[in-house]
Amino acid sequence: MSANLSGSTPPPMQSSLRSPVLPTRTSPLEKFVISLAKPSYRATKIKWTGTMYQVLFDTLIEQIALGRNGDNGFKREAYQAVADAVHRRTQILLTWQNVQNKLRYHKREYGDIKDMLAASGFGWDSERMVVMAPDEVWEEYLKSYPRAERLRGKRIERMDDLSVIVRSDQVTSRYA
Repeated sequence: MSANLSGSTPPPMQSSLRSPVLPTRTSPLEKFVISLAKPSYRATKIKWTGTMYQVLFDTLIEQIALGRNGDNGFKREAYQAVADAVHRRTQILLTWQNVQNKLRYHKREYGDIKDMLAASGFGWDSERMVVMAPDEVWEEYLKSYPRAERLRGKRIERMDDLSVIVRSDQVTSRYA
């Protein structure tokens, strides 16, 4: 046994593992998801199904009607409502951040489509729900905007709903 020269007891050893800091107003579902995570755990990419997209669009339209979109976009409660609705319908656990990120992706996609439709030679086929243009128009456009390749021939269902959601989520302040 070693002698303690200072005469006081040493401080207790602290664990190097800390529990995650939970944001305020964390839902029970979020607490459960956080409890499953380990410090070295990285979530796998979520594969959204048709049912999940249906719930996403339907619930966001409902949230607009409930006023859960402000000057700076949707409120956290709106994203959480979507995550809860997806879980009720599919038993897939999402966080409000998963929903926010998915909407961010679709907003970018919507912006790309609107930019293409504003360019000469592009049009919207409302029956097939795709952006249409002759091959030479596509080739010329893709030279400047290679990211648009992913939209070539891609079916964009519920474009009208996406338009309402994106316009609702944009900053509406007169100082923006």
